[in-house]
Amino acid sequence: MTRATGPIEITGSPWHVHHGEPTTLLAFLPGTLPPDRNAVVAQLERFGATKIEHANDPSEQPGVLWQAEVSAPCVRGNAVLWCENAQQVAPGTFNDPEIESSNWIVGTQALLHVDEPSESYMQLLHLLISAMADSPGLLDLNTNMCHPRAFLTEQLALADAPAPIDWLWRIDVVAADSSTEANTPLWLRTAGLLRCWRAELELFNVPYSHAAAAGRLLHLLAEQSLDGPLPDPGMPFEVGANLRVSLQPAAQCIASLDADAIGSADFRAANGIDQQHPAAVVVTALPDAAHSSTMVPPPLDVLHALHKGDAAIYRTIRSTARQAALARSRWPGFVDAWQQAAQSGAADTHFLVKAAITADVQDVADREHIWMEVDTITDSSLIAQPLHDTTTTSAIAAEDRCELDPDGISDWLILTPTQRLGPAHLPAESASSILETKQ
Repeated sequence: MTRATGPIEITGSPWHVHHGEPTTLLAFLPGTLPPDRNAVVAQLERFGATKIEHANDPSEQPGVLWQAEVSAPCVRGNAVLWCENAQQVAPGTFNDPEIESSNWIVGTQALLHVDEPSESYMQLLHLLISAMADSPGLLDLNTNMCHPRAFLTEQLALADAPAPIDWLWRIDVVAADSSTEANTPLWLRTAGLLRCWRAELELFNVPYSHAAAAGRLLHLLAEQSLDGPLPDPGMPFEVGANLRVSLQPAAQCIASLDADAIGSADFRAANGIDQQHPAAVVVTALPDAAHSSTMVPPPLDVLHALHKGDAAIYRTIRSTARQAALARSRWPGFVDAWQQAAQSGAADTHFLVKAAITADVQDVADREHIWMEVDTITDSSLIAQPLHDTTTTSAIAAEDRCELDPDGISDWLILTPTQRLGPAHLPAESASSILETKQ
């Protein structure tokens, strides 16, 4: 297949990305005969794409049955398409029998737009899933994330919800060995931000026990990088109340590591891991913590606070709006589950909601969202009690009982003895059916 490329430079930030990586999506298709090239292109044209008229010789690509090229408003430049046989996969690989039994693949490779890569990505997904009506789902090769048709259609149909930007990247966790000791050092890094024309992020020397907290921190910074430039190297900045970190160039940090250290250039080469992009960023402790015993100290105070649950990281306005839209769309399932638990006397199941409170600052962007445990739900409201005091206002305390409007809920969570269920958990099922079958 032809690799979609195109030079660009994002200015105004020290973390310049000069060349974005293409997004590669595979649409699975059934049938005994391969999809017809002209028919596929005609369907794409129905949904806004434009065919590029020039010959494509599939003989240069082993296994490729045909190639085509289209332009579309949702991508930068042209999108390259090709068709090939689907590889057999083991049952359960994608948790979708239709996808796993597909005989054909139509691949698409394209560059996302620089300013709004998340919207560009979602529009590309919409174009492909709409044009290929027989496809049971898409596989994103950049993240290895599979999007079954039912789930993808549901997500695309969420009204007034920003695109789920965490679909754009994954977080890899790398260890030098299989040890699960609490202090075993880990290396975490994002994969996918380069296709958004943003620098990839890394964390070195993370204790095994704090891996989940480190993952949340990287997710937050990845989200922030899409909304605006990250702070300059070495500049302390807050990721939560009294939680401060700094950023350093990856090349500089990698050069300071011992040759056998996890994440070093030698370690990457020995383990077949790509060398990091020149614009990559490493999240570190504040510069005044440089006396740490590690050459590239992670922000252990921040990770420890997040791990213990003593602190929370800020969410971007975009991600908060997205989660709120998802929570509201699945609210009936939450209510059904609460009613089911109340009738059965399931005292070991807890129902939490997150709601925005008006901060003393009176700025919507700075509103604090706090978790509360539900006591009562009616047709038009609910009564809940905060799980902790707030940090931005004295108007609400942990002992208060608050009456809330369901339309003001920004998230919800169901805690059972064995699982945590949120709005995004198994979206094809209602929360009540999950409780019924899995508790």
